[in-house]
Amino acid sequence: MSVKDVAELAATIADHVQDILLGSNTKTKSILFDPEACLSDERMFEVAKYVVRDLQRLEHDQGGQVAISKIVGYTAFWFSKLKPLNSVFVVERDGPQVENEFCGINEAVAVVLLERLFWDLVCVNKDLYPSVWDNCNRAGCVFAINGTKVQGKCFNQKLRGYLKEFEGKHRNYLEYCLRYRAVSPYFLVNYIDEALFMSCEHFSPNVTDLAGE
Repeated sequence: MSVKDVAELAATIADHVQDILLGSNTKTKSILFDPEACLSDERMFEVAKYVVRDLQRLEHDQGGQVAISKIVGYTAFWFSKLKPLNSVFVVERDGPQVENEFCGINEAVAVVLLERLFWDLVCVNKDLYPSVWDNCNRAGCVFAINGTKVQGKCFNQKLRGYLKEFEGKHRNYLEYCLRYRAVSPYFLVNYIDEALFMSCEHFSPNVTDLAGE
């Protein structure tokens, strides 16, 4: 295991985490944190160390190829497990200006990190495209993200819709399981794999498509 690889991954994840926190303010709440103190460098390095270790093992076991769902799933899992974030507070804009510590911040960030890392990887390396996309023949599934044209428009739209539906019930369930249940990295790996397949309108067409309408 290369210390350089671990350090680079730790830095990449840390950059994403800062962006996620900065972008988490909404019309109803403000996220307060100290950029210099809220993220533990030691725990962040530990997250990256375990991710690199596990991916190297998977690469060896699977003939040098690791699915993108495993890369992002293992990364988000270890982030939620080792909890490098602390001292993040939420202030409701319409109520008393009371700072409530966001105790589930690591799990909440892990769910966002999962998606961000996914799109980062497919934007820079088409070899990491999920196998579902390789076999999809729908021409309209290309869209631009971060200025790069990629496949997966259905996945992008439906995954976000799924997490927002029912006032965030599904997102809350993911965060709850990461925080309170004994789950493995495959909890998130399977979540991404299933979302990729079920969102693909080639493999899982709409009911109107099946009816020939």
